[in-house]
Amino acid sequence: MSGKINFETGVPVTVTLRNIVGEAVDSRFGGFQYCFRTVDGGVFYLSDTGGALLMARLRSMELKPGEPITITKTSVSSIQTGRATIEWVPRRIEGAEAVTPTPAEASLLERQLQASLDEAQRKKAARATAAAGETAPPPAEPALSGLVAQTNALIDAYAAAIKHSARYEGLVKAEDVRSIFLSAVINNAKQGNYRAA
Repeated sequence: MSGKINFETGVPVTVTLRNIVGEAVDSRFGGFQYCFRTVDGGVFYLSDTGGALLMARLRSMELKPGEPITITKTSVSSIQTGRATIEWVPRRIEGAEAVTPTPAEASLLERQLQASLDEAQRKKAARATAAAGETAPPPAEPALSGLVAQTNALIDAYAAAIKHSARYEGLVKAEDVRSIFLSAVINNAKQGNYRAA
């Protein structure tokens, strides 16, 4: 399905995403929105809040890029205000096989990820060779693994904050959440609430 993908309320649309993380792009309404691309050249855009919520749902499903899913645009009434809000609900297609994008379709992020995986495989092979007694591996950097763990925890916390802000139906924008989140992280670091790994 190449070109712009349109969603009708209550009608599931089958897509195969190239990446489960949307690309933040400028919105013609101010601020930003998320652009999602499919392996067959399709594209759709969601608001900052809608896109963040969809990405959180895709992560919680442990969806992999290239795995076909359906996304349904739904109208949900707010418990607090009674107003209808729009959500995009993903569902896994059972028994479907993942599609791997060709290298020409791979985004810069995907190419960087592949390079990182290749480097990890190379280091793993070097350690296996060293274990066989041929050469000694370089010393591990415990601070690096701690930094990665701390970064992952902050990403999870930020995603949870973005998801929580969706309850306020656009009154709390993603950039506001980002500012509040960064302030909290900085203040906690100044107070010594975060340990260096």
